[in-house]
Amino acid sequence: MKNQIKISIMTLILIMPCINQAAQSADKALIDATVTSVVSGIQREEGLNPINPNKANDDLLGAVCRNDSSLVQTLLNAGAQTNFAGNCMPLHIASEIGLPEIVKILLQEGANPNIKNNWNLTALGAAIIGQQPEIVKILLAAGVNPNETDSGGRTALEQVGERDKSIEIAGILLKADARRSTNSWTNKQLTDAIRIGDQNRVQKILDLGADPNTKDSNFGYPGLNYAVIYNGDINILKKLLTANADPNLSDNFGDTALISVIKNPEKSKSRKEHIEKIQLLLDAGADPDIKNNEGKTALMEAARFNAAEIAQELLKKNADPNIRDKQGNTALMVATQHYHYETQKLLQK
Repeated sequence: MKNQIKISIMTLILIMPCINQAAQSADKALIDATVTSVVSGIQREEGLNPINPNKANDDLLGAVCRNDSSLVQTLLNAGAQTNFAGNCMPLHIASEIGLPEIVKILLQEGANPNIKNNWNLTALGAAIIGQQPEIVKILLAAGVNPNETDSGGRTALEQVGERDKSIEIAGILLKADARRSTNSWTNKQLTDAIRIGDQNRVQKILDLGADPNTKDSNFGYPGLNYAVIYNGDINILKKLLTANADPNLSDNFGDTALISVIKNPEKSKSRKEHIEKIQLLLDAGADPDIKNNEGKTALMEAARFNAAEIAQELLKKNADPNIRDKQGNTALMVATQHYHYETQKLLQK
């Protein structure tokens, strides 16, 4: 019978010292089996039973690495300890690799889910590193504290990272009343999901409590501006607005989402969609008279880009055509300077 387990590079780094520790005293058959388990997966050979009562703890680590639950139980019955100090702790290793049966055995035999290794990680932290949502559930049910911090002062939620199962694990932790010192993880995840245009991920992260008004660290783009500038997906705009994104927030350039849409027509799939974005923001309460850092309003930008249809939508929402920018120009003057006669004609009415 063969059991195959995928070993990540991070897992390999974590458990190699444990393998070395086990190799110092374990039987040769156990050493060979343990090394094989790390390099190419775990192969359980029938009849292999390297019990050494004098080195039960080392043998226990090897048995965990081999995913041999029967041998783990035998060694524990023979006096192997579950909570000995160090980086190489059976529960941590089983949690990171993802061995639910062995995790349950260790917990039943007295393994402390809140004990930390020399890196100040609990088994929960190890499970998060290994991206093991099933193990996270088992440990939480066993009473692990999700708000313990690691050596960097991070709680479990702040340890989650940005890998494939991060959102699933974060959701499990939040249901267990896990806390974070800030919303940094969910907010960064939201920004990343918006940038790549992943609608489903955006919704999942919003459901986890991400702030749709969070601003990125480079240009201060709030969520709506970020969506407009990086991918222009109208469905993401709708999701953000449904989550109470503020359409009147400005970025570091003073541009609101409304102004950003006008300045980035290439991000819309069609002229029709471009207009629809404007209408969507206006219906959500976007103020067409907010000025950016140059003193320009959405109507002035529409005049600059000769976007007569957009200018018409703005005027329907009572955009003020008499506002002047820092150079003293009105929207009509901007249209005239750029020889945009269609928009100029509209503004002269």
